[in-house]
Amino acid sequence: MKKNILLLFLILLVILIAGWFFFINKKGGSSWKEYTNNDYNFSLEYPEDILKRNNYDCKQFKTADLNGVEFKHSLSFSWTDDADNNYDSIDDMSLRVCVLNENYITASEKFANAKKIENKNNYNIFRVESGVEGSFANTYYIDLSNDKTLLLIHSYFTPFIDNKLAEEKEYIDLNKQKKMFQQILDSVKL
Repeated sequence: MKKNILLLFLILLVILIAGWFFFINKKGGSSWKEYTNNDYNFSLEYPEDILKRNNYDCKQFKTADLNGVEFKHSLSFSWTDDADNNYDSIDDMSLRVCVLNENYITASEKFANAKKIENKNNYNIFRVESGVEGSFANTYYIDLSNDKTLLLIHSYFTPFIDNKLAEEKEYIDLNKQKKMFQQILDSVKL
């Protein structure tokens, strides 16, 4: 009888440990936290052990609510770009979150390259790609209401810079960043 109870306990323990590893690996081995904005009724999940949360001023967008949030991953190392600019640290991935005080269709139509994207939550989302040599951004316009748009801006390095930074052990390579951002985008709840 004691052997059966011990065997049952070991089987349950193995199942629990396997389930825990499955859950951790599903989220990329990170500890994910939910960010909720009660003023605009949306939330998203982000890997808090990788991306650090800060306040962000959205004033660059003329119709934006000025109180935004930024999630970013920074590397501390000395680096010189091709124009001889020196850096002590660099943000290899960031996600900025703002709310525009206008409808997403109006906001996204300002850009000729706005593309409607499919998403698992069936939200109305347009993506605009932009960038300069070395860095890139995808801006996502998500319909919140008739006069509000959730703006998610995912900034990262292009493959050219990605290859230069690949030897840095703390660097999040481009493929991992894209996968992580897709998980964040999929976690958005309105």
